[in-house]
Amino acid sequence: MKNTITKLRGFTATLALYVRKKNFRALGRLLSQTLRSCLYRHIEYTVLARSLDVPLPVAESHLPVTFHFAEPDDLTHLRARVSPYEFARMSKRLANGRMCTLALYQDRLIAYGWATREVKFDIDNLELQLEPGEAYIDDLYTFPAYRRQRIQIALHLQQLRYLQERGFKRSVAIVTANNTPSLKMFEKLGYRERGRLSFRRILLKRSYHYRNGRF
Repeated sequence: MKNTITKLRGFTATLALYVRKKNFRALGRLLSQTLRSCLYRHIEYTVLARSLDVPLPVAESHLPVTFHFAEPDDLTHLRARVSPYEFARMSKRLANGRMCTLALYQDRLIAYGWATREVKFDIDNLELQLEPGEAYIDDLYTFPAYRRQRIQIALHLQQLRYLQERGFKRSVAIVTANNTPSLKMFEKLGYRERGRLSFRRILLKRSYHYRNGRF
């Protein structure tokens, strides 16, 4: 219930933002997508894993990017670049001990990514029972104006080094099965498919089905 209230508040704040900016096209898309997702949703995922006991590749972005690991009281860069709902969700993640890596260019947030040891339903709409030494990677995002600059690869390698330094042995990621660019990126970075996950929701009834994996 608490998670639903948080989502509703974020959705309302996003609606108000679009109305203030008179971005009615985006408002229409948001309402249409929200209505469809309320009735039915089906997503197929690929579960990937990579050992952190082997050397990491070397890759640099095309821009002089600096990386910063966010703390719960360090949200300035986040608030200025994301919707009110997304900001509330990210704040909750930080407060629950998630590891957030920020990519900054000229002191401007251009990408971010998350890692965690515990995948909880009330934050991710998903629960995974990770093995000791595993970390879950999710929400790798680069803002559209800065894509195709190898920023996401450089950011993820920073995440993996951060996890290595803290003794993690394996990183796990879940990518939608039709997201070919992300799947290719993870493959280049040494990830291999470990299973498949199917998510289906009809109204309020949710179901997850894992195949060829142990989740």
